[in-house]
Amino acid sequence: MRDGYAGYEHLTDALHAWCGAHLLRDLKGLYDFEPDKQAWASQMACLLIEARDAAAAARHAGQSALETATLDGLVTRYRELAAAGLAANLYRRTATAQDARRIARWFLTFEDLILRFATRPDLDIFTNNEAERTICFAGIAKPVAVIGPGPAQDVRRSSQPYGPPPFPGVRGLIEHSYAGLAATLTAWAVTQADLHNLIDTREISGAGAEPVTVLDDGEVTVRAIVVPHLPTSYAYRIDTSAGSVVFSGDTGPSQAVASLARGADVLVHEVMDIDAMIAEGMPAELAEVFRAVHTEVSDVGPIAAQAGVPVLALNHFAPAAGPADPQRWMRRISQDYDGRVFVAQDLMTIPVRRGRANPGTRLAGGGK
Repeated sequence: MRDGYAGYEHLTDALHAWCGAHLLRDLKGLYDFEPDKQAWASQMACLLIEARDAAAAARHAGQSALETATLDGLVTRYRELAAAGLAANLYRRTATAQDARRIARWFLTFEDLILRFATRPDLDIFTNNEAERTICFAGIAKPVAVIGPGPAQDVRRSSQPYGPPPFPGVRGLIEHSYAGLAATLTAWAVTQADLHNLIDTREISGAGAEPVTVLDDGEVTVRAIVVPHLPTSYAYRIDTSAGSVVFSGDTGPSQAVASLARGADVLVHEVMDIDAMIAEGMPAELAEVFRAVHTEVSDVGPIAAQAGVPVLALNHFAPAAGPADPQRWMRRISQDYDGRVFVAQDLMTIPVRRGRANPGTRLAGGGK
């Protein structure tokens, strides 16, 4: 579920749908500003709502598709309205007409994405605006746990331009979020449950050189250990009957990560190529900061090898885009680590299985 941002287009293995709430707002803006010229926008908004309701009715009836005649009728009217919107504004030179042409072309060009909710009524995908779509909390049986760091000092700076320490932990983050959204949350509270009763905020305490358990529900155990970052950060280990995964999180080179990952099935670790960042223009002073709080590619392999994990997945690449050739990361890692290596990508799935055999086997499509 997405808007028109082109950055999503590289996710070619995903089923894309355009958010209907975004489109309704765009159409409403056009009509409200120029109702005598943009009648098509109001009519298109009504059609989207009609199609949304038809898809919801089909879904509730257990149907995986709309009736052929219903869908054909909606698509025909959709195309007529989009064409009318473009024609009505094609030769007008106002800013509103320019916006109208752009939006009408969206509807013509991205019909499959925009009408995905109607062609796949089995999926509830009209909007990705969860605040509008799923704000009803009646189905939540118990509070949702939000676990993270407590308040922290940053001793590296003499000035604090964004407020004095201690800096808020996860509890402060949630409370400040409530304050920032106070008007909306207060309006919702008329008919919905109080969020204070639905979010169980827990700040980690006691973690240091040794890991501490932050969650244990009988099926999943999560442990945390402090790692070097700004100013307090944790690596996490998740243990289940199916296997164990360790996430380094943001961290400088850390023996704590290697210790936490011993006996795990997969280590997900950040990676940085500082030379590439300097070549892109990073100042030397900032590069020194990054060396302390992120992990150079030359350090990740030894950490994985010391942990003895059979699978290493690289993520959080710096530079952000990473080298164009994923094999570059893998070649450098393989100098110090002979297990399986994945250069993580959006939507990649790495199965977790206990007792993986032959960790050096080469995989097609991204693994070594």
